[in-house]
Amino acid sequence: MTRTRPTTSAAADAAAADVVDDDDADDNNNIKDNDNDNDNNHDDDNVNNHDDDDDDNNDNNRDDDDAANEDYNDDDKLSRRVENHDKLSRWVENHDLPPDFVIEGETQLTPEQTRHRLVFYQHAMTRNAKLNKNAGMMDKEKYDQIHTATLRHHLGEKSYNIKKDNNPLFYAWIKKYAILDVGETHVLVERPKKMNNAAVEGVGAEFPDQDKLRRPTYMERLYEDMLSEHGLHNMCETFHKRLANKYTNIAMPWVKLFTSTCPGCIAKMTM
Repeated sequence: MTRTRPTTSAAADAAAADVVDDDDADDNNNIKDNDNDNDNNHDDDNVNNHDDDDDDNNDNNRDDDDAANEDYNDDDKLSRRVENHDKLSRWVENHDLPPDFVIEGETQLTPEQTRHRLVFYQHAMTRNAKLNKNAGMMDKEKYDQIHTATLRHHLGEKSYNIKKDNNPLFYAWIKKYAILDVGETHVLVERPKKMNNAAVEGVGAEFPDQDKLRRPTYMERLYEDMLSEHGLHNMCETFHKRLANKYTNIAMPWVKLFTSTCPGCIAKMTM
């Protein structure tokens, strides 16, 4: 695994803002949708969490794609995006990501992809730091906490004991997630909405649509998971649809950030 690191400097914040300004409206919507996550009414706030996310994506999808298409057709805007990418590329050559931030992935990257990954994470972590903690991309530590708590419930442990063990949002988690048993591996997946709790807890080899179960990702694995669905430099709308079929929490702003920092996408737009 590769270790890299984000900046908190004004120069990086300004550079990242050049690329992700178009996402501000989406960020505000995401923050509003997640403001209630810190309340004590976890059951009511989270039972419709995925529905809210889907509504947000549907409401903003057309605007996001229209804005993206306008950028592609506007030579001045395109030139600025290319210039911004080059500026950030030069800047990150002299900066690392935090030593405790370990990027996960199994794909053997090309030199161009390695460079893109560093630029992407520089932007992504700068952006994430500006968001409400419940609106941003979760990190591996949070993912592991949710996975462990959900697995304990899956294995029959009492909910009360799990919640009091520093898991205040436990009841929201088990309404949103389930465990899929794949051999000896326990995979955290989105809880199917049309199945009752007893049926979901039996999710396993016998589950007929297990390949269609979506799963969450987290910051340290975000680039790897997005790259796996990127194809031949698919643009925002197609790329987002491919990701939404497989992952629960990769919203359009992350898609725009990925494509706006991808050398191949930028080259494709100039053709």
